[in-house]
Amino acid sequence: DGKKLTDFCDLVLDTGAPVGDAMVRLPNLETPVAPGSTIGGCLLVNCLKAEIAERLTNAGQPPKVLSAGSVVGKDKAIELFESAYDEHSRRMAKLFENVGLRS
Repeated sequence: DGKKLTDFCDLVLDTGAPVGDAMVRLPNLETPVAPGSTIGGCLLVNCLKAEIAERLTNAGQPPKVLSAGSVVGKDKAIELFESAYDEHSRRMAKLFENVGLRS
């Protein structure tokens, strides 16, 4: 129908991947391989995470962040992961506490 993504949304985050996504053409291979959207998508997500972390921190509400043991040390990395997992578990339990119960 000729409509584009911009016809349906206020903001588009472009990964920069070429049309068709695959970026590498190889001799004797009919179709290109190696999608570029993965790289662009990861970059966009991580840039958003950094921007949001900065804004939250500047607002006095620093986010919980998982960091590698090579950066914060093994014990701190384990503590951060377990804390995040515990919070996730609590939130999921709350979300699904009434699933399957008849009203």
